Amino acid sequence: SGEQKESVVAWGLYQLLSCLKFLHEANISHENLRRAVFVTQAGDWKLTGLHRASAFTSPRSDLNQLALILWESFNGFNDGMSKAEAPGRMPKKLHDIYKRMATPAAAKQSAAELLRDLRSTGGYCKSRYVDTLLFLDEFQLKDAPEKQAFFTQLREHLTAFPDDVAKYKILPRLIHTYEYGDAGPNILIPMFRLG
Repeated sequence: SGEQKESVVAWGLYQLLSCLKFLHEANISHENLRRAVFVTQAGDWKLTGLHRASAFTSPRSDLNQLALILWESFNGFNDGMSKAEAPGRMPKKLHDIYKRMATPAAAKQSAAELLRDLRSTGGYCKSRYVDTLLFLDEFQLKDAPEKQAFFTQLREHLTAFPDDVAKYKILPRLIHTYEYGDAGPNILIPMFRLG
């Protein structure tokens, strides 16, 4: 619904662009992105279908397909769609990025540039939702004061997460951190709320 849907799409867009950045830097084009995305119970967007990958020549094909995925996320799935259409119900904050990915100008873009723009202040993927999930992914790299501050803030923002993301992504990370980490007592309140 509303804000949660936008948050889930922002996380998915971030994850897919991160995958493309990795592939393109390794000189690989996915070439079948639109048919190769699945979403786990934990809300993570994953890429499969690497059997159609080819040598990287331009980001255009992958970015054009990512634009179609983005369009379908807000406007409904349309198997017959082969090229980008008007943004429709897509949030205005995404229109510029969508146009950069959907047009022939995508050949001059890079996944790294798009990712940087999306994560910059005011960018679509710069939100408490994405920041929280990234922090959990990078948790072991954080120092103790950062972890304490994170858990203190997390308990106030748990309602922003869909039930599946809370149950299958956040709660298991909290339990693992509690058992094996140095999170301290601040982890207990969000863990009990989710439990």
